[in-house]
Amino acid sequence: LGSEVRPFLSPPIVAGGQAMVASAACSWKEVGAELDSDMEPLMEVSSGSDLESVEQDVAAGPRVFRGWILAVVGSLAVLLVICSARAVPLTRGQGAQIPAGASQLWQTRTLDSASKCNEVLFQGLCYRTCTDIGAMEPRQLVAHNCGGQYNDDNIQSCREDGTFIKGTGKAPGIEGRPWGGCFGDSSSSVQHPTKAPNMCTMDCDSGAPTASAEGVSHKFCCADQKSKPTIMKNGQDFTCSCPNGLMKSAVLKTPAQNPCNTGCSRPPTNGAYSMFQGNAYCCIDLQKPDLKMLVGKGGQHNVGCACQ
Repeated sequence: LGSEVRPFLSPPIVAGGQAMVASAACSWKEVGAELDSDMEPLMEVSSGSDLESVEQDVAAGPRVFRGWILAVVGSLAVLLVICSARAVPLTRGQGAQIPAGASQLWQTRTLDSASKCNEVLFQGLCYRTCTDIGAMEPRQLVAHNCGGQYNDDNIQSCREDGTFIKGTGKAPGIEGRPWGGCFGDSSSSVQHPTKAPNMCTMDCDSGAPTASAEGVSHKFCCADQKSKPTIMKNGQDFTCSCPNGLMKSAVLKTPAQNPCNTGCSRPPTNGAYSMFQGNAYCCIDLQKPDLKMLVGKGGQHNVGCACQ
């Protein structure tokens, strides 16, 4: 115990609402010095002791041993108090200063509670929706398949604070999820059957009014299956518009020879779709479409969609 040994850190002590982490100023050398000083008066025997005094010392051995044990325990307690007094306060919260060598588990991180994360139940586990991730829908066959695109980044789940974690799904009802359910609302990952804008679509019922134009490869109808669409060719593209409420219209601008579809509920485009502004958009080759909002007249819902 007399030789120098590597410094050690005492366990964290919580006091006054702050986490206290002891510095590395306490060493085994100090422990040895404390023990030596306590043992000396207890173990000292005079070289001139006669037999009777030695026998008395031997008879008193158990008392001496107990006294020595109490001295050791007392020394350790005093040392712990000394080391704790040198502790460095660690403030909870983001940007806390952590002493060198202290556990990083004592750090806390402030998260943005305003962020939003939605999950869908898939094969018994909760996964972040493909729409939230920025991928195509639906999640199918295996967890990392979003709309036919296989990517490990598609495996994500949500936290209670609205952030997300990659690489795993979570069981329903745990870590703050509702009983038997998942976080958020997955309804934004599918087109609503009645509330979505009344866009032009190739998913037409028999008898639904349809329209086409020269150079346009497919016929279109309106999503409500009742209104007749208006198609206008403009160079390599065309626009298809349907009535969308009182004095409003929903307009789709897309290439004439490889047009986008909306709704995406029937073959050949029902295998994968991207959600955008309430509608599902897809390509005949099931690749991800390029989508953007276009400037239009007041009250118009104008969307540009291109398939690669």
